[in-house]
Amino acid sequence: MLKKMANNKGVVIFIAVIAVGALGISGFMFITDLLSNDVDESENFKLVALWDNINENTSYAPYTTDSNFLIEYFDQMVLNPEYITVYNNTKFSFATLGLYKINLNTIFESIINTADYWAILIRNSSNFRYFDRWEDENNFYHYTDSSLYINVTNSDTMYGIIGWSDIDDFAIASSAISSQLSIEYVVP
Repeated sequence: MLKKMANNKGVVIFIAVIAVGALGISGFMFITDLLSNDVDESENFKLVALWDNINENTSYAPYTTDSNFLIEYFDQMVLNPEYITVYNNTKFSFATLGLYKINLNTIFESIINTADYWAILIRNSSNFRYFDRWEDENNFYHYTDSSLYINVTNSDTMYGIIGWSDIDDFAIASSAISSQLSIEYVVP
């Protein structure tokens, strides 16, 4: 009998009315979302690279100071060579052309309130896009969870991520258990 009731449009409308009355518009949106047949957003992305640990690297010029460093990737969980190639754990290029989503998630430390700080995606060693910018925080730490979309049209292009500050040394928190870098291919 419950199956017959679940298929009945009147029951759905009745539940929606109760949801709106009891939970307000958010309840209605919840019920609407449950009943919709929209494609799940995660089905449109293919995870091609994932690292569960990142840190600063000052071994490659011109990124050789604690205020201008490359971000290095460790603890590789996923790497699909059909889509991405990694160099020295600090730079990468894409083998498959198309749209990609790059997500940087970490905690920066040693932040002072008189400096500007940036997390930057570089392309062929030039600033390309900005993950995050912060300044004048009254906090020793800064949490970044930011995504960028890039359209890759040339497989010879080299990308990397840098941390940069105008006047102050800073670092990726060594205890940042939430540090993660992921790269997803957006499936057309």
